[in-house]
Amino acid sequence: MGALTPFIGILYSALEDANQEATGFIRAATKNMDASRVAKGQMVYVPVGKVSKPTEIIPGVNPEEVEMPDIDKVGITIEHESKVAITLTGNESVGLDASGNYDAVTKANFTQALRQLNNEIEAYIAKKVVAGASRGFGDGSAAAFSDTDSLNDLAQLGLILDDNGCPQDGRNFVMTNTALAALRAKSMLNNAYKLGSDEFIRYGYTDPILGFRLWSSFGLKKRSASTGSGYQAGDDYEIGATELTLGTGSGTIQAGDGIKFGDTTYIVNNDLPAPGIITLGRPGLLAPVTNGTGGTLVQGYTPSVAFHTDAVHLATRAPALPMMGDSAIDRFMLVSDKSGLVYEVAVYPQYKQVVMEIGIAYGASVMNSENVAVLLSK
Repeated sequence: MGALTPFIGILYSALEDANQEATGFIRAATKNMDASRVAKGQMVYVPVGKVSKPTEIIPGVNPEEVEMPDIDKVGITIEHESKVAITLTGNESVGLDASGNYDAVTKANFTQALRQLNNEIEAYIAKKVVAGASRGFGDGSAAAFSDTDSLNDLAQLGLILDDNGCPQDGRNFVMTNTALAALRAKSMLNNAYKLGSDEFIRYGYTDPILGFRLWSSFGLKKRSASTGSGYQAGDDYEIGATELTLGTGSGTIQAGDGIKFGDTTYIVNNDLPAPGIITLGRPGLLAPVTNGTGGTLVQGYTPSVAFHTDAVHLATRAPALPMMGDSAIDRFMLVSDKSGLVYEVAVYPQYKQVVMEIGIAYGASVMNSENVAVLLSK
């Protein structure tokens, strides 16, 4: 019998408890997960569709040749290898066993380890998604869903996705717990007669609302603000431009900040000590920007995010091992049936103590920035 066999039931019980965290991004993203090992910094590939552009039909003996795109897969870099170690000495083991608390404490340790890994991954994805968005609604001055009996915030994010050509199905809205509380207070959603269901007043969710599945995330936090100002376009730019030179301005721009030209708030996808070149999420500018046009930076806001499932991809693997292995005497791949995450559990006997380690390697990427929009709230 393997050293971890007696713990398998406890591990899955701990997994159920740990998965109760608000991890909306993990659950809503497209996942590419298996137990194969990769090195930190290695790229894993996700298949994407490969079709030609529409062409006119010309009758003939054979169909005419069409130009096919070269790229039929995209890569996600495994950026992190993370672990949580649980150490138990001989005295602790004997004492817990004698008191009848060994299984309970072991489960609590596993639950906390899994929760920490989930929270770390969730915060990582949240940062990636916000930084990879196309446009935003709001200026950070109003709380989410602060309009009385209105879902305007959600409607405006839906408009951004509609204008960008995002598919109607598979849309998600991941919000802060504060935004969720404000949404739950809406009288229109708690009126079963108007809503056609009592699910919201009973469970706090009803799927979907305005075409969005609702999730919450602990990983969405208020963003830091800088003292940057004085930004002006350094050239003329046409509709669709995604790279703009800021000829003037000072302060640091962070990926995920909003910059407003005219009435439209675009999301900056790169970090920049201004002035310099900013990258906007696709589809880029909706209106021309002329040389000298001022741009207002929107920082220090709290984000909530609307996105299509296929726009955000999460890849996880087992952490890398030396070719000859290491000193672990047993390993077990723990798979969550809710989130799909695959963790590796390993046990390392040491002098008068044992270390059990839960680890995972992961990376995430925004594949289609045009299918991601951000609510910039207070």
